[in-house]
Amino acid sequence: MKSHRRIGLAPIPRSSQKYEKKHMSPEAPICPKFDVLRRQLDLVDAGAKFFSDLFERAPEAMVVIDAKGRVLAANAAACRLYAVDQSELVRLRIQDLLPRELDLAGPAQRLRDYGEASLEFTERAKDGSLIDMHLEARLFQTGRYLVSFRDISREKRFERELERAHEQRAFGEAAAVVVHDVNNLLVPIFCYTDLLALREPADDELQRGVAEIREAAERAASLARKLLSIAELTNEQPAVVQMNDTLDNMREMLTLLLGARIELSLRFDRALGCINIDKERLERLVLNLVLNARDAMPAGGKLVIETVGALRDVGSAATLGADPSKRYAVLCVTDTGVGMDASTRAHIFEPFFTTKSRAGGTGLGLSMALSFVNRNQGFIDVDSRPGYGTTFRIGFPVFTEFKSGS
Repeated sequence: MKSHRRIGLAPIPRSSQKYEKKHMSPEAPICPKFDVLRRQLDLVDAGAKFFSDLFERAPEAMVVIDAKGRVLAANAAACRLYAVDQSELVRLRIQDLLPRELDLAGPAQRLRDYGEASLEFTERAKDGSLIDMHLEARLFQTGRYLVSFRDISREKRFERELERAHEQRAFGEAAAVVVHDVNNLLVPIFCYTDLLALREPADDELQRGVAEIREAAERAASLARKLLSIAELTNEQPAVVQMNDTLDNMREMLTLLLGARIELSLRFDRALGCINIDKERLERLVLNLVLNARDAMPAGGKLVIETVGALRDVGSAATLGADPSKRYAVLCVTDTGVGMDASTRAHIFEPFFTTKSRAGGTGLGLSMALSFVNRNQGFIDVDSRPGYGTTFRIGFPVFTEFKSGS
């Protein structure tokens, strides 16, 4: 019987067959190219899952829309924001998620031209409260846009508070100028009415006229005092305050006011005593110091706000102007700004003195701070050199000492 041999295939030596059986793993890939492709697909799947989880778990509300504004996908934060299921959200258009009166023509045109757009709007929540929102849209695929919604109600509230503080400064400056002028006008009126009363004591009709003039002048002086009282907020409401807690509650607001270029550091002395003071005025004092520090660091820097319970840790009582027989809660505010020379330091507590432009400051902040500290039997000290920053040290008697002293 003839043996048939396959054309083109050489017989495999037995030694080679034994080697393959001995050294080949049953898990070895059939094709190396297939194995590389499989690993690449695994990497693609892992990357897709990572970005899908990132989108789904993002704290900000996000939706994906197409060129016609139809919602293609939404994350969990968006569902919570609008209180609807994801299946319902993807049936909507972006216009359905925004107030009807909002004009979208401009942002839509910028999105088409530049691939990104943003806008701010106010929306009413389910409980009836108003929420300030910031919307930002970006092109991330052909015909698809990623839209994010961020609640900026806190930032807007801080901005309004800051605006009110600036308005109050301007009002204080105007009020002080008016009161100063009114007092200058009243001085001769009081003097001449007193002289007339002494020279013509027998003329009853003249005396009645002089009395009317003096009474009107006294009413004007009383009105001026009230105006100044409103401007300086001298009607304080002292209460027992822990300065550490007050500063900690202001942390978020101060961080937002300083911005990303200035690093804020808060350091608390846990043994700090309580003080008896108007909390709102204390917050305004801290806010004024922080704003001054921010303006002194236009290129960025570091701001350290520290509380100290031992007077010896910040300086001698004689240097600080403190009473050595009392315990103090000391607030230290240190910046790495441009600093001040001796001439500037000598005038910073004077009313209307400022190193800022006319639009940037009124020059009343530190003078009012000094008045507030003095009314509360405290001390205020400043240490500064050009190029080395500035440190303010403000001390208030702790509550037990304040009470016994009063």
